[in-house]
Amino acid sequence: MQFRDEEGNEYVWFPKWDDLQNLYAEAERVEEMNPTGEEDLKRLKELKKLDDAVIDEIAEIIAETWRGDELAEFFERAGYQVDYGYEAEEHARTFPAETGGADRLRRKVVRSKLHELNDEDYEKIVDVIEQAASKKEHIDKNDRRETVLYRLNEAIKHEGWTVTRDGNVQPIEHEE
Repeated sequence: MQFRDEEGNEYVWFPKWDDLQNLYAEAERVEEMNPTGEEDLKRLKELKKLDDAVIDEIAEIIAETWRGDELAEFFERAGYQVDYGYEAEEHARTFPAETGGADRLRRKVVRSKLHELNDEDYEKIVDVIEQAASKKEHIDKNDRRETVLYRLNEAIKHEGWTVTRDGNVQPIEHEE
């Protein structure tokens, strides 16, 4: 926002990140309640989507960390369903020419699911990130959790977010 004072001095001001997030959340809430606001709500949700490259990197992290039935169970704990499991992984291993191999198929499934969730509502991606960072996902696997936290933070810093040690996604605080 640009403005001038009475003496003609020009200033540029930008609100705090938390204030912007609260403003966005309130605008979304108002449009959800507005019976004629469906088109505005759709446009508003389109404004807040994670970048495709960020989604793809999060998908890589998840696909490399959870495999087979663990992957389907991971998504269930996050509150979402994914059609993948041990049988799909074994089939992909047995017939790599048909499926591109287990690693490739797993990445494709996860990437597709995350893009679907991002198109619905970016907050669903936050759910998945927080599930991936959860201590419960890495019981007796501290090194794995540290790697996942580091990689998630590298991916989401481009969105202005960070994952805390508690596994919560929050805006990066910038020093003024």
